[in-house]
Order: sequence, then C-alpha cells, then structure tokens
Amino acid sequence: MTDLSAEELGFDRARLDRIGEVVSRDIEQEMYDGAVLCVSRGGVTAMLEAFGYADRASGTAMEADRLFISLSMAKQLTGVVALNRVERGDLSLTMKVAEVIPEFGCRGKEHITLYQLLTHTAGLQLGPPPVSPEKMGNLEAVVAGICDSPVETVPGTSVHYSALCAHAIIAEMVRRVEGQNVSFREIMQRDLFEPLGMQETSLGRRADLA
Repeated sequence: MTDLSAEELGFDRARLDRIGEVVSRDIEQEMYDGAVLCVSRGGVTAMLEAFGYADRASGTAMEADRLFISLSMAKQLTGVVALNRVERGDLSLTMKVAEVIPEFGCRGKEHITLYQLLTHTAGLQLGPPPVSPEKMGNLEAVVAGICDSPVETVPGTSVHYSALCAHAIIAEMVRRVEGQNVSFREIMQRDLFEPLGMQETSLGRRADLA
C-alpha cells in the first residue's frame, strides 16, 4: 500500500467506492461468493479490498491474498509463451499445426495454422475434448482427444470460440519444439512466471499452493 490518496494517484475515491458497493450487492444477491479488487497506477496501489466469502457455506471470509483458480486467463499466458517461440523462430504464425503435431492433421484440421488457433478461427470444438474428467489436466490425453475430433466450422471462415482445445494444442506445439522432454507446466514456470516474479502463480495446482 502507499501513503498517497486515491485522488493523488488520479482516481475518484467516490467512484472506487461505488465499484465496491456494486460488488457487495452482487455478493448479497448470491451472484458470486467473493472477490478481491485491486486498482493501481504506475505500480502504486490506490485500492485493495476483499469482499464476501472465500467459502460461503462455512462463513470463511475472503482475504486480499487468497489464491484463485483463474481458468481462461491461462489463454493469455499460453499465447505469450507461443509468441515468444515465434520471436525465436521456433514457430511462425502461418505454420500449420500438423507440421509440429502430425497426428493433428486429419478430419478437417489439415490446414489449421497457429494464427487461427490464437484468434479462435480454427473451427475447433467449443466444448472439452472427448476425454474422461480425471484426465482433463493431462495435456497428452487432451491433445490425443482433440486430434481424434473433427472441426465444428470450416477453419478460417469465422470466429468460433474454443474454450479449451485451441490453447491446449498451442501448448503442445510449444512443448514439441522445445526439443527435450519437458512439460508445458515447466516451460510456463521457467519462461514466464519466474522471470516476472509471479511466485504465487502456476499452471495447474502446485503442491505447495494446494
């Protein structure tokens, strides 16, 4: 935190308070259980506040340093690592996925490119791949399921949001061009989280944060 006021940082305190009021009202209406709101400028925090519950059923209050499962935010992180490989020359935006993952090139997926995966224009399925729930955290099993699946729309013709499949394939492309037997989780930790000092962030459940 800082001794500077919200106004000194260029924020309207009343408007920040209004956001908190809306969040609190949503929690009272059980739209969600809890939230942490952080607003900053230039690395200086103007507002850091916890609202509601970490666990409503037990009455456990939310705390500002509570860990969250972020779900689709991992798409941005995966995209950053993939674009790093583009900058290094290991991948290119126009590269066909099948050049890196040969078994992917079937059932209408033969010409899908990395660019189409990144922009949700590859036509891959909206829902999860056909794998059992206990294997959803296993990239190898997920990729195998995607490779066996057909496209849902013609690649390159429309935006068709892929909740999981597109970025799982991107992760596998990065992993395969790595040139050694290393998991994408390890790549993400080494190349993104550690350099940025993101010590409480991980892809999947880290043992010491479980």
